[in-house]
Amino acid sequence: MIYIFSPEGKNFVFWNWMQCIGKDTPDFLQRLSTIHIPHLTIGTGKEGFFLTPNAKIKIFFTLWRFSQTEFGFEFDGGYNNERKTFLNEWIEHYTFGEEIMLQSISSSWVWIFDTSPLPFPWILPMHTLSIQEKLRAFHHSSHAFGQPWVTLWGPKKEIEKWIHSFFPAFSLLSEEELEKWRIQALYPRVSYEFHKEATPFELGLDHVIASHKGCYPGQEVIEKMRSFNAAPRILVQIQSEGAIAPHPGEKIFNYLHPEHKIGKITSCISIAKSQFLMLGLIRKQYSQENLKVQFQNPPIQGTIKKIIYPN
Repeated sequence: MIYIFSPEGKNFVFWNWMQCIGKDTPDFLQRLSTIHIPHLTIGTGKEGFFLTPNAKIKIFFTLWRFSQTEFGFEFDGGYNNERKTFLNEWIEHYTFGEEIMLQSISSSWVWIFDTSPLPFPWILPMHTLSIQEKLRAFHHSSHAFGQPWVTLWGPKKEIEKWIHSFFPAFSLLSEEELEKWRIQALYPRVSYEFHKEATPFELGLDHVIASHKGCYPGQEVIEKMRSFNAAPRILVQIQSEGAIAPHPGEKIFNYLHPEHKIGKITSCISIAKSQFLMLGLIRKQYSQENLKVQFQNPPIQGTIKKIIYPN
């Protein structure tokens, strides 16, 4: 089954594609990102970070390589598109005379999801392909939504024409259904699970950091975290029942008396009548599947169903 998600009329509007071009771009990205650039072949992509010196996440992106010296950042800009501002500031801050140019690509986009057994036979996972003169497709992996998906960028009319000719039958995907897929997949979202002090480890994203890579900002702290498994908080999935859903930002308490705070909710979605599924960041010592938790507003109980790092 083909599903199409369009940003029109939705809250999810700050999805960005920015190109980074210049002869010094490969060395620049190798020096500052968590991606091992020599292993990124032309026409492929890989998730990565720009980190602060203390390993806090500044920008999370998928980096696509179009040629030896031309790359593209595809990423969620988050609240008020602040991550786009961060990316511009980051590149400017660390550029010292290198020949690098960063530019936005002003295009429309849609996400295409294929739940059939053999999805997208025309493009390989984590590959990018120019499918027409004005259209480019980016095939992402399935871990973000539990379904493989493709971003299609280009003029709006060209996108609509191509979709209707290539996929004569499809269903429009609501933002609520997309959020349900994401929360079921236990995947963090910018401006929700990402916060100012977030590290890749607490969000379950350390696997996107290249192992045995040379120096980059935050590399020393990352290696220490890997050695000591030192994530103070862990992302978990919680299910609860009640008449009213808990709100993001609501405190999570352990199920003891007297109770004490162990974390907070970051995302919540209704999955059935009076049933809710949410993501939350909790203290590491409480990251246990089937652990009972509770909330005070509204006063309901919940159960941890999944954790980002199973014990």
